[in-house]
Amino acid sequence: MYFLGILMSIVTACCWAASPILLKRGMGGLSFLEVNAIRSFGSFGVLLSIGLMTDPGALVWNAPGVLFLVILANTLFGNILGDILYFAAIRHLGVSRAVPITSAYPLIVTAVSAFFFGESITWNIILGTVLVILGVVLLRFEVRGADRPAMAARGFLCALGAALAWGLTVPLTKYLLLKGVPGITIAFWRSIFLIGCTWTHWAVGTRGENRSRIKDVSRRSWIAIMGAGAFGLGIGVYTFTWALTLIPLSIVTPITGASPLLTALFGIFVMHERSTAAQWTGIALIVAGSLAVSL
Repeated sequence: MYFLGILMSIVTACCWAASPILLKRGMGGLSFLEVNAIRSFGSFGVLLSIGLMTDPGALVWNAPGVLFLVILANTLFGNILGDILYFAAIRHLGVSRAVPITSAYPLIVTAVSAFFFGESITWNIILGTVLVILGVVLLRFEVRGADRPAMAARGFLCALGAALAWGLTVPLTKYLLLKGVPGITIAFWRSIFLIGCTWTHWAVGTRGENRSRIKDVSRRSWIAIMGAGAFGLGIGVYTFTWALTLIPLSIVTPITGASPLLTALFGIFVMHERSTAAQWTGIALIVAGSLAVSL
């Protein structure tokens, strides 16, 4: 069981690293509303397939109805607010800069867990907090040198906002698991809420004359964006919740925290984004801080 939990954590890190690369390739000139709506189909399709293959009965909701509100809050924070800010950060900064900043979310997880679950604040957490803050500050000064400083500053703030929103979703998932809700049930019903929320958001936020534009999105973009949803919100969410049922969160988080390094490597070597020594130092500090917080 322990080895399987480690393996699921590694798979999660790889899925979360691949997702922003696919998003960057597919989003092009699309709006955040269009990207989020298209992406929801990828996560739903994968999770439905996983559920049918592994435990079809778990796709039926058997938990108390009030827990629906927890999944809805999880979706709104993580996949609506957090991801829209995330898309903006990727567009303004590129994946190799945006993703490491958003990886500061373990600080939020720790703070919320300490408040709601009574987890203690240790010296590791204090050290990790200092390292993450130093890394984020270093990346902030690094992006000041970009060609468009105003866009870089906006992207930096969006990345921090995404980290805050995402940090609230992990304790919510942990709460549902503690209530006995299976991981595939959480992931599947979250994908259903995601379809409803994203397409409603698209319909309300898109003017009538622009609604037909989504039909003109190229097949390549549809495949890339749905692939991002399948990896990041489908397989990644499923393996993450599975790992949480096998090994402690303190082990899962540092392993999945390696995804920013993988994403940065993809962004630099595959998408040819510019890199600097300051950027790598900031990434290393954030990842080291996230590891320290989680130990």
